Amino acid sequence: MLESFTVLLNVEDVSAAIAFYGELFGFEVVQKFEENNSIRWASLSKDQTQLMLNEHGERSNDRRRLSDSHLDVVLYIGVTDLDEIWRRVDQKGYSPSQIEIEDYGLRQFGFRDLDGYEIAVTGPLEQ
Repeated sequence: MLESFTVLLNVEDVSAAIAFYGELFGFEVVQKFEENNSIRWASLSKDQTQLMLNEHGERSNDRRRLSDSHLDVVLYIGVTDLDEIWRRVDQKGYSPSQIEIEDYGLRQFGFRDLDGYEIAVTGPLEQ
């Protein structure tokens, strides 16, 4: 029987990614690996949700953002206050799309994280 399912994202700067996911979605570090005064890997948690971040320095952030490889997966993050998260994302300059009602019955907007990963933030129709 399945016990857990966790996504690991290869990122350019683990510390920056920790701050990004912490500030916007409330993730906290539960475990990390440091080497040469730099965080190389971290496990984050928010309620029942887990996320791992791994330093992957083969490509710069600029090259990553332009790569089609980051279009293969969309991270869906469900929130209770979609409008508040949209404001946070917009205030930080991450250029979120407008909130729209999707055919599958959720309000949703999209944007990209620091490494170019596509994020869809969803919330209930009524708030």
